[in-house]
This record gives sequence, C-alpha cells and structure tokens, in this order.
Amino acid sequence: MNKWLSVDRICFGEDCLLCGAPIARGGLCDGCRHDLPWIHTGCRVCGIALPAPGICGHCRRYPGHHPYRIYGVFSYECPVRALITAFKFHQGLPEGRVLASLFAFAMARTLDAPPDMLVPVPLHRGRLRERGYNQAYILAKALAKEMGIPVQDRGVQRVRDTAPQTEVGQGAQRHANVRGAFHCDVDLTGRVIGIVDDVITSGATIRSLGDALMACGADRVEAYSCARTPV
Repeated sequence: MNKWLSVDRICFGEDCLLCGAPIARGGLCDGCRHDLPWIHTGCRVCGIALPAPGICGHCRRYPGHHPYRIYGVFSYECPVRALITAFKFHQGLPEGRVLASLFAFAMARTLDAPPDMLVPVPLHRGRLRERGYNQAYILAKALAKEMGIPVQDRGVQRVRDTAPQTEVGQGAQRHANVRGAFHCDVDLTGRVIGIVDDVITSGATIRSLGDALMACGADRVEAYSCARTPV
C-alpha cells in the first residue's frame, strides 16, 4: 500500500465506496456524491426525471395509470444501480447506510408536508429469512428519523411470495404478479401514508400495496423511492 494513502486513510477514516478516495465519513466523497444521478425535477405523478417541472408524456397519455403519487431521489442508473445491487443482494450494509442517508436527507426536503407514517414495502417471510433484512425498512427508518414520524411495519404483510418484478414481463404481467400480494389489518382511518421502496419501476407493487392500505381507511397514499426507473 502507498504509504501516503495509508496515512490519509488513518487521518480521514475511510475510503469512498465508489472511487476509493480517503474521506472523513459518509461513505462517498464530495465529487462522487455530486455526480450521482439525482432527480432534481420529477414528474408530478410518477416521479421519473424530467428536464422541467410538469407531468411526463406517459402520465398525460394514461391518466390514472399511477393512482398514488410517486417520488424518486435518484434515477436507476450507475453508480446508484451498483450501490442498490450490493445493498439488496450482497449484504452491502455500508452501501445501504449511504443510500439511506442520502435518500432521507433528499426526500425530507422534497416533501411539502410529512405523511403521518411510513410503510416499507414488506418482504415475504421466506425472502426475509433468506436475505436477513428488508432494504425498504432500512430506508424507511432513516427517513422516519429525519422527519420525526413513525414507521408502521407491523400489521402490513406480503402474503404471497411473488416472483421478483425484474423476472416478470411488463405492464399487465407485473400488475398480475403482485395483485392481492399484500394484506393490512391496521386501522389507518384518515391517515396519510408514505410507502417506501428501494426501486420503483412499473409502479405495480405500489398500486397493490396502496390499495391494501386504502382498504384499511388511509386518506391518501404516496410512494417514496430511493431510485426510479424510466417508464
């Protein structure tokens, strides 16, 4: 190891997860953090990145396709895609901590008003045993701490072990895959609920879970994603 790099690492504390530069803390250096694919302006319905405020062409063409408003912090592109993959599938908790911190900071400053509570998209119990943690819960806890609101993870379950949406086709197939996949037995009468997920693609999971929450009396449901893919 280069002796100066070694000294830097001792003085600064850790390396940037993306470029390896020595940093004090936070997981990413300032340059890598700045270069992330932030969504500075998102569609006011589905949350995909737009060059200017407004509603994307897809949402104009298909009104009602996304019944619950979606917000996204990042576009699902490299290097965010790599950070999420490490976090989600390879026990990448350092990557998860970085994503959770950036997600919470950005989302708390995007929302005009906080919801009453957050609901992380639940994993089926078999998938949770296999992975050991729910990445959406980690994101939700960070946002809850930032905004001073509770996380409701009890009483909301994934009752069907559905195939991952990435392994299913498009459109109607994805909606069919998660239809009826969630059950809620919590009284949410009059509450505004924020669903939290790591990646939102078609919005089918959000629709299915949102419908279950609305059936329990929720007044309004929104969805907050760490990363949003193009429609």
